[in-house]
Amino acid sequence: MSRLNWLLPFDEQAKILVRQITAAGAPLSAETLWRLGHHDLPLTASQKIARKFRESPEPMPDAFRQVRVGLLGAHTLDYLADGMAGAGLKHGLVISSTAKMISASLPMIHASADPFDGKELDFLAILPSLSHISDGLGPDAAVDEALESLLSEIRLMARWAAHEKRATPILGLPPVGFMELPNSSDLLIAWTETSVRQRLHRRMCEVAAENGWPIWNVDHLASSVGLDSWLDDKQYYWAKMPFGLDLVMRVADSLARIVAAATGKTRRVLVLDLDNTLWGGVVGDDGVEGLAIGQGDTAGEAHLALQKIALALKKRGVALAICSKNDDAVARAPFRQLRDMAISEADIAVFQANWDDKATNLRAIAETMNLTTASLAFLDDNPAERSRVRQMLPEVAVIEPGDEISEFARRTISSGYFEHLTLTKEDVQRAKDYESAGRRAEILSRAGNYDEYLTSLEMVLSVSRFDGPGRQRIAQLINKSNQFNLTTRRYSVQGVEEIETGRRHIGLQFRLADKFGDNGMICVVILKMLDADIWEIDSWLMSCRVLNRGVEQAVLNEIVGLARSSNVTKLRGLYIPTSKNAMVAEHFARLGFSRVPAPAGQVGTAGETRWELQVKDYVPKPGFLAVERDI
Repeated sequence: MSRLNWLLPFDEQAKILVRQITAAGAPLSAETLWRLGHHDLPLTASQKIARKFRESPEPMPDAFRQVRVGLLGAHTLDYLADGMAGAGLKHGLVISSTAKMISASLPMIHASADPFDGKELDFLAILPSLSHISDGLGPDAAVDEALESLLSEIRLMARWAAHEKRATPILGLPPVGFMELPNSSDLLIAWTETSVRQRLHRRMCEVAAENGWPIWNVDHLASSVGLDSWLDDKQYYWAKMPFGLDLVMRVADSLARIVAAATGKTRRVLVLDLDNTLWGGVVGDDGVEGLAIGQGDTAGEAHLALQKIALALKKRGVALAICSKNDDAVARAPFRQLRDMAISEADIAVFQANWDDKATNLRAIAETMNLTTASLAFLDDNPAERSRVRQMLPEVAVIEPGDEISEFARRTISSGYFEHLTLTKEDVQRAKDYESAGRRAEILSRAGNYDEYLTSLEMVLSVSRFDGPGRQRIAQLINKSNQFNLTTRRYSVQGVEEIETGRRHIGLQFRLADKFGDNGMICVVILKMLDADIWEIDSWLMSCRVLNRGVEQAVLNEIVGLARSSNVTKLRGLYIPTSKNAMVAEHFARLGFSRVPAPAGQVGTAGETRWELQVKDYVPKPGFLAVERDI
């Protein structure tokens, strides 16, 4: 019941990986962590990994994001804290968690004390319950007051997390309680726990939307599992657990995917095989007319369901790509000839059909989109192909589709690799952006020279200050950009708002459009005012899909122009190296900054470099972009 069936089972190979990771003094290898993340881990394995994360003096791999999660529950969530360590691996996360009870923590928060003993947190997941107000509900109860009282406690804990801990609150929607009656008519009676809980859900969603906080739909998870399995009376009364012990990893998975979405670790591309995956049959052998797809055929309807799920993901900004061992013309024929296909050729951002190794083609797909292979999720009916990809590219999320085509669609959407917190305009646009990338590449191949190509794009760069409408996207870009990111400093939505409204920083957002469409927000720069005449570039990050189009120079032109208007004489830059951002190691040098030594007595990160630019000496460079300013 609790198995994560889109992952590999926990087999002997997985046990060996756990021993390798948890051995005393063993370094934590990114490759080993990725490989283990492909498996459906039991709680006992996750507990060992959690212990290793807590005790290991070795640095964590740069490919994995370290995240600290606090858990506040109306019931005990200690097992869930251990489960989070294993659940994060599939998303490239090293999660350390601490669990506390709301009943003990709330008085401390009221008294301005810290129930987490000063520990730093990146997220605080809050899972309330109606248990302490349910006894007072009845025909004569002041239901509105009781509901608002509970909501005010939730709001207090969330705001404490955001402002005192500088952590992002995650609001968990409480599922059915142990004392909630199963009467259908309770939905129609305002004072019943069922009705009050549903009203609480709506109000929590409103609060989350108002503040930009993520929602964790535990109620939907409980319904998916089934209440008879979710509600374990013995474990509730003996251990005060809100769900069965065998469901811990399922619950941990549901929370880990929220954290992954908030840290930019969700997969951006679904790569699909064709034969016996997107349709039934082998097009090269059976011909287009012999394929199973569409209504009236059991297998065909199941393949069509997968296509519709893929399109639903595309509407949410997930790009679609094809990776098939086939002749290109043969592979494209069903898209052009079959009316029952839900996916059209135009829906595919990158179409790789050849006889190369699929791992090689996955690399090519990522390169075409200016992404890393860790941005890809891969679905293929062939277990040998899935195994090969896991072997060659362990960072790729490989979905186990099941033995029957009827399972493919459900496992794809259940995998959690495509979670999103909110849908911004840029999220929805992203899949179209990747499709446009292919058309730009086609124009580049025909252009006489690169300058001619850039001119033909008719690019317009827009720059403005941080603002409310852009806040979610700014935080999203800050937290997911790794390659073109000079310092890799992370800011939550609350942190972005503080920069927006504060006096010590200037936040700039840049958007790019061209004749193929709007690329949306593609760059964020945060300037820190060190002195009246000195600014430091605290953060400079850009989407890799717009590299080599003159954006970097245009952004510097705008920074310098703003600095001059503010009588700033010197700009300082800092590069902090990670395993992923080597591409920008010489970014400041290329833009004309001079390298300077670190201040006396100041020890920075190994390999970091410092740079300066005299504003009066800078001559703005012409480019191939028109600029629209609102700063």
